[in-house]
Amino acid sequence: MKIAFIYDSAYPWFNGGIERRRMLIAEKFIENGDEVHYFTMFRKGMPGYEFRHAGIYFHCAGNAADESKMYVNGRRNIAWALKFAAMVLFKLNKYRFDIVDADAMPYLHLLPIAIYSRLEKAKFIISWAEVWNRDYWISYAGGVAGRIGFFIEKMCSGMSKYHIMNSSKTREEFIRLFGGSGRRIAVFPCAISNGEIAMANLTGAAGARVKSSSLFVAIGRLIPEKRFDYAIEGIRGTGARLEIIGDGPEKERLTGLAAKLGLSKKVVFKRRLNRKQMISTIKSSAGMFMMSEREGLSLATLETIALRVPVIITETTSLPHEVRALCIQVKRKSLHALVKRIIKDNSMFAKELNRKSKAVIENFSDKNTIMVYRNLTRSREYR
Repeated sequence: MKIAFIYDSAYPWFNGGIERRRMLIAEKFIENGDEVHYFTMFRKGMPGYEFRHAGIYFHCAGNAADESKMYVNGRRNIAWALKFAAMVLFKLNKYRFDIVDADAMPYLHLLPIAIYSRLEKAKFIISWAEVWNRDYWISYAGGVAGRIGFFIEKMCSGMSKYHIMNSSKTREEFIRLFGGSGRRIAVFPCAISNGEIAMANLTGAAGARVKSSSLFVAIGRLIPEKRFDYAIEGIRGTGARLEIIGDGPEKERLTGLAAKLGLSKKVVFKRRLNRKQMISTIKSSAGMFMMSEREGLSLATLETIALRVPVIITETTSLPHEVRALCIQVKRKSLHALVKRIIKDNSMFAKELNRKSKAVIENFSDKNTIMVYRNLTRSREYR
């Protein structure tokens, strides 16, 4: 089988949850003997505009904007999405595929891909990491722009009958807003690599748990919706240290908040870590904060639990119920007390964490990749 994946950024040159998840899926197809292509945008560190990496053929449709320009006034830069949408079709037209799988966001690229797929009779799958309703669009982009954004999202939902959702929550919201009749929808997290996690837990080579650790981590893009300010406020007066891993437009404000609370020496920002460093940091921490109010799944959350490290969420954290059930949930006002409790003796969670780790490895791994795609597109007709 010949398959194309399409997204405007790619792992490991951009280390986000969607990019990491996409790479795990691609690797499974490679192991199965399939031919995999990835259409993306060129980023610093890539060997060229056309190259092969980890068995995958990469095709770059223009240059990605510098990460400092990824957001304008706190919102994603639409010029980037327009550029990718305009150029990706020229790259696709050189090839023929059995399946084309494109991530929904940032939406504009889906129209040329839908046209290509119909002309070439390729099965077109749209993968959804999250679904936004009209109210959220308006709060994000303003009245007119928000309504236009929601209209485009709704229009894109009808460009294919094949859809992959990263969680039950995303599926429920998609069906509520856009309907499920006539569509084939699969829920497929594929969030972690069984082999990588098993090796890290078995050997401890990537970093050993420290019973008396006072280090907590928070991972993700530094944007308002991720609520890193809750994590910073949550360690005040506890003796804990916090390592925030990520970059984004909120960094200056968060740095200022840490200084205002007298936590400049307790809060460290790290823009990027490689996989070995990331796993080592997570395993040596006492826990991870996941405060995000906009989260479809959260790869970092699942990897952390699989590594037998507790994840702390609050009542405002937006995660699907199957992931929330594996975390420790407290009221925001109780964060300080929980942090102190974990620092005092985080071994009290060991038995429960072993159970949760097994649940993550069983239910959120990459093992069912090929079966999901084949079942989803098993019919011969294309609409």
